[in-house]
Amino acid sequence: MDVQNNSTPVGARAGFAKWSPCAKCCSIFSCCAVVFLVVMIPVANFVIVPKMAQSTMDRTDVSMPNSTMVLAADFFNPGNETKHLMLVNEVILNVPGPLGAKIHAYKATLKTEGKEMGYFEFPELDAQVGLNSMNFSSTMTVTNNTNAITFATLMMTPGYQTPLEISGDPDVTAIVFTSTPHQDNKLTCTGEGSTFGAIISVTMRCAQGGVTTTTTTVAPTKAPKVNALDLEVAPAAAAALAALPDCSKTACPAKCACGTKNCADQISSCLADTSCAAGETCAMACPCGSMSCLAGCAAKHPSAKGFAVLSCVSSECPGGTISALVV
Repeated sequence: MDVQNNSTPVGARAGFAKWSPCAKCCSIFSCCAVVFLVVMIPVANFVIVPKMAQSTMDRTDVSMPNSTMVLAADFFNPGNETKHLMLVNEVILNVPGPLGAKIHAYKATLKTEGKEMGYFEFPELDAQVGLNSMNFSSTMTVTNNTNAITFATLMMTPGYQTPLEISGDPDVTAIVFTSTPHQDNKLTCTGEGSTFGAIISVTMRCAQGGVTTTTTTVAPTKAPKVNALDLEVAPAAAAALAALPDCSKTACPAKCACGTKNCADQISSCLADTSCAAGETCAMACPCGSMSCLAGCAAKHPSAKGFAVLSCVSSECPGGTISALVV
């Protein structure tokens, strides 16, 4: 009867026995190293590296010293269902280390006060430990028009602050390992003003940290009485002035008077447009200094001509807050 013998051949055992102690140690060490690598590579790839990447992402400081939202003139057209705007950003990332990494291009979502505005593609960056500066332009797809208009309206006022959240799930490659940490950077943006023409641009600066709370008491003031003869204006101009809002009925008459004096063309154009004029009652009911109320009116009655009024008043009547005029 044949008997199979699966044991190690005697010659092989004898061969190993003849190895020098050094060769035996090297052989055993090599086997242990292979086993170690087989076990540790998956552990590093699926456990250690993701935790390190997430820790680095959480500790990375993000700021935007100069950011501009550019809205096309047709942004407010009712038939324009899918809305886009251009973001022109200067971004600084302060990466704490211990290693630099390649951050692949990814979808970044923008929110304000927890409410989504839209998303854009954040470009690829070979991030080094320390400060990393980049300048780029990207198209933002607006997913909530009301939230985007409210945010842009607030940023038209120089010095006004409001929160901004940037979130995403970028692929990050360090050495040979790739992981997908979650990004959730909470910034505070400060308005830098706006310009209005063929395009609308709203500029701001954003840094990590909370909104600075300030309390401002605005004393009621009487609006100066406008007399067409004193101003020596023509009858047609006097009629145009008469069509402007009655500043004595607004919460901030002095600011309103400044607006009607320096932005009469923009206000008249707005009042002549049905969709823009619809926001006048809403805006005139806002408390003095309530930018959140004005922003709500702008979002409820979106209009390019209304944005022109806000842009002009914020530029021509600096200091304090935009009065309840027209949005």
